[in-house]
Formats: sequence, C-alpha cells, structure tokens
Amino acid sequence: MTGSSETNLNPGETDPFAHLHKMSTTAGLGSGDYVAINGTSIACILLGLCSAFVLFDNLVFFIFPVLGLIAGMVAWGQISASNGTQTGREIAVIGLLLSLGFGGYYSIVKVYSVFQHRADQEQIVSQLHKLGECLHNGHYVEAYGLFDNEFQKRVPQKEFVGAWSSQEAAKYWGTVQKADWNQLLDFETNPVNDSREAKGTMLLTVSRASQPLRTSMVLRRVDGIWLIDQLPQLFPAKAEEPKTTTGTMGPTLRK
Repeated sequence: MTGSSETNLNPGETDPFAHLHKMSTTAGLGSGDYVAINGTSIACILLGLCSAFVLFDNLVFFIFPVLGLIAGMVAWGQISASNGTQTGREIAVIGLLLSLGFGGYYSIVKVYSVFQHRADQEQIVSQLHKLGECLHNGHYVEAYGLFDNEFQKRVPQKEFVGAWSSQEAAKYWGTVQKADWNQLLDFETNPVNDSREAKGTMLLTVSRASQPLRTSMVLRRVDGIWLIDQLPQLFPAKAEEPKTTTGTMGPTLRK
C-alpha cells in the first residue's frame, strides 16, 4: 500500500465513483429545485392592498401604506441575502407600488387641504374685517353684499339695514367697532348642495359693551368667494321668529 489516497484498480476495471454526479458548492441555488416565496413580500402586497382604506379619509388607515413600504424594503433585503433560495421580488414590488400610490395620494390630498384651508381662512378673516369696517362706517348696503344669495332671500336688504341701524341706539350695543373671529373654523361640505362651508364664532366689538359680543356664523364659498350665509342669533330663520318682535337683536348674543 502506498501513501496515495487513490484507490488501486485492477487492469480493465473502472472507477465505480466516476458515474456519480459531482455536487456544486452552490447546489440548489441555480437548479430547478423548489424556491421558497418570501413571507415578508406576501405581507407587503397584503398591506399594499389594505392601503386603499386611506380613501375613507381616516388618518388611522395611513398606517397600512407606511407598514407596506417597510415590509417591501425588508422583503427586498431578505430576498437579496437569501443567495437565491427565496423569491418574491415581483410581489414585493407590486406591494410597494400599491403602498406608494395610495399613501402618496393621501399625503398629497392632506397637504393640499392644509394650504387650501389656510387660504380659505385668510379670505374669511378678511371678509369679517371688511364687514366690521362697513358696519362701523354705516355702510350697511355694502355690508349686505358680503352675504350670499340664500341669506338675502331670507333677509331683505331693507330689513337688514334697519336691524343694524337700530342697534346704534340700543343701550347695550352702540356702534360696531370691528368684527373678528375666535381663531377656530370648522370646514365641511354640505351634503345637500355640495357646497363648501365654514362654521365658527364671530366676535363683534361694540362701543357700549366691555367685551366682544359672540355669535355663531356659517359662511359658504360661492364661485371661489367666501360669503356669510347665516348669523342665527342675529337673523334667525323665519320659522323660529316670534309673532311679535322687540325690534332689537342684542339679547340673543353672548358675552
């Protein structure tokens, strides 16, 4: 026997191991054997589909696209590190696109809404200041023009002018100094006529009151311009008006 590791064969004999397949050091990686689908990629596409819930305009549902993006990136990393034993990149990509699509749409809508609310708010405040200036200077007809058609149908101009004029003689009222707001506005869409509305509280500073008088207000955007639609304490709906009136509006306001 020699020190060689080779097997001694008799003349004419063949090596019995020669017919065995030689296994590669990367066996199973490039062959047609079963390759597992990455579980995180499946979670990614499910979260991407659930991202559609953001269309219900609820911030809670925004968690789905966020988790979908995280799951997609994790899945991509796991598949890349699996050395070919895992698949599912296409699934992860679809999940990522769904999460990005729905999540991006929701983010754009919210950002636009913030800027739109700010622009609307600035215009409303400007209209209130203009109303206060008109009332202070006795320009009641001009002030009447700051109210929308629905209000003007309920309250004729003559009634509007007479109501404001009568307040100058009221002992608890006097001349309007300015009109402002309480820094809070609630925007919503009217389901009846699909118009954009804003609800808040108007603060009227008058010469004979130590504090501003408070009255609720509703404004409506008409052709891009915010107009006052309701001042229920000052001009209540006709059905709610008593049969006899005192001719003043002041007692309905809150200090």
